[in-house]
Amino acid sequence: MLTPKPDIFYVLILKAKQSVKSYPIYLPAAFRIFLVAFICVVCSAIPSRSFGQTYPEYPYPQEVFGNPLGLDWKLSGTFGEPRGNHFHAGTDIKTNGAVGYKLYAVQDGYVARIKVSPYGYGNALYIAHPNGYTSVYGHMSTFNAQIDSIVRHHQYASESFEQDIYFDADKIKVKKGDVIGLSGNSGGSAGPHLHFELRESNVQHPINPLLFGYVVLDNKPPNISGIKVVSIPDGKSYYDVEGSRLELLKGENNYYLKDTLWVDQGKIAIGVHSYDQQTLTTNKNGVFRIEMFVNDESYFKWTMDKTDFDQSRYVNAFRDFCEIKSQRTIYNCFRLPGNYLDVYEHLVNDGFIQIRPNDVAKVNIKVYDYHQNKSEVELYVKLKNEPIEPKEDTTTTFIAYNKNQNLKRDGFAAYFPQGTFYDDVNMFYEEQLNNSSTIYSNIHQLHNQFVPLHKSAVIQVTPIGLPQKYKDKVVLVHKDLKRVEQALTTFWKDDMVTARCKEVGWFYVKIDSLPPAINVLNFTSGTKTFRGDQIRLKISDNLSGIADYNGYIDGQWVVFEYDAKRNALTYNFDEFCPKGKHKLKVIVTDDVGNEAVKEIEFIH
Repeated sequence: MLTPKPDIFYVLILKAKQSVKSYPIYLPAAFRIFLVAFICVVCSAIPSRSFGQTYPEYPYPQEVFGNPLGLDWKLSGTFGEPRGNHFHAGTDIKTNGAVGYKLYAVQDGYVARIKVSPYGYGNALYIAHPNGYTSVYGHMSTFNAQIDSIVRHHQYASESFEQDIYFDADKIKVKKGDVIGLSGNSGGSAGPHLHFELRESNVQHPINPLLFGYVVLDNKPPNISGIKVVSIPDGKSYYDVEGSRLELLKGENNYYLKDTLWVDQGKIAIGVHSYDQQTLTTNKNGVFRIEMFVNDESYFKWTMDKTDFDQSRYVNAFRDFCEIKSQRTIYNCFRLPGNYLDVYEHLVNDGFIQIRPNDVAKVNIKVYDYHQNKSEVELYVKLKNEPIEPKEDTTTTFIAYNKNQNLKRDGFAAYFPQGTFYDDVNMFYEEQLNNSSTIYSNIHQLHNQFVPLHKSAVIQVTPIGLPQKYKDKVVLVHKDLKRVEQALTTFWKDDMVTARCKEVGWFYVKIDSLPPAINVLNFTSGTKTFRGDQIRLKISDNLSGIADYNGYIDGQWVVFEYDAKRNALTYNFDEFCPKGKHKLKVIVTDDVGNEAVKEIEFIH
């Protein structure tokens, strides 16, 4: 049986705990003392985790792992929600919009891995526990003194800020409740929070942390904003049809369409636009489970209980990829033929609904959050008497999802290995003449609508008018269907400019002959000093991107921390920069080898 949901009594206690310090000062002191004491006694008598629901089908240990933060959990991100080209592998716990909260080891164990990166999890710690699980703490601002000392040793030994270090069990042992560092906003974080994971140590598969008994106050059912219906003609694939997005009406206990849904073809695919919110937060988070019933028969079901990093890119078939342009998360209630994600628990006809003439299909979709709050949408679908015959398209090339395929034209070639797409694609191609003085090829458009690639396609473009002296500075540029330009890692093959890319769009050749820019942010030229206790720089590149960065004090390499999202390099004065006169030298290199050097004499 499920344990009871959080009730109003618990809500009052939690809110009182959070606001007790804000009670008016004019309240009698004796009453304030009594109120605080009452809350403390009541809260200590009620287990903090007894208000959340558990799932009896999951055998994970309860009440074993402690709280990694000294805060009640409020989530800005839930486990498994679609993020970019991956599933979110943990829970994002709010830290009141600030950095610097103490982080605690959730159980005895040892530090198995430390990673320092300007991207992803930023400063991250991995602790292996004797019970077969690993806890992960991402976006930290700092490690504790012992761990920080080890990291700095590795950074100076390798002369690299970025680190990925693995340790044996006897190197750095921790006890439950030990302070391992402070919360932060490092790496690819969009704001201060703790990214927290629990993984199976032997395979490193993340598991939904809430399955271990952590409580998040949640009495809100998921929101269902609409549905998307794709009516697929015989002989066509899912990507050949644009589909229709429909708004829903909200009833007392469910969502519904005002009228019967009439479709053009007998095979339809349905997606549901949904998100979840907890009681004390407004973030639009991912949902935990979706079930679909057709004529009261169970037809489709998935549950977001664990993920596999090797399958993470299947997120682009798990949700409606076309809707990323409008920043909507529409969960597909079907599985495309090239989608091998293993979260699906029940499938009839891969979730595609077949409707025969004169029949009416009753479709019921149930959306759950982790706490068993549920929302439903019900609709009735009927096939039009005269299905619309699809128009023949002679401007595209058929690309099968399950075969190696090539698309070749004058001056352009694309190779798609088997499994590049999740379904067959009728690929549009068009060559456009170049009229720009900064582009050294014609412009090649590969497809004209959003379609995801699971594997990298190899793209080749023949340059036009490229000066020989810039051959090693050439860059193949990709511009996506949202008109965002990106330089690809480029090489030459068969006298063509070549790169790998996981997106459709426009491709053309440019030259990157300019070095990166280095700007000093806190230097006072009059006194030749840096303001504060650090050196702060901003670095940027015009096209190919930053590849390497190094800083030296009097010829000694020193640790400059790189924050990629802010384009910032920061050096905190340490033992390699004692008081006195010094010479700073910073070297930044882009991806085609252009190098920028900044030298400054300063006094510390």
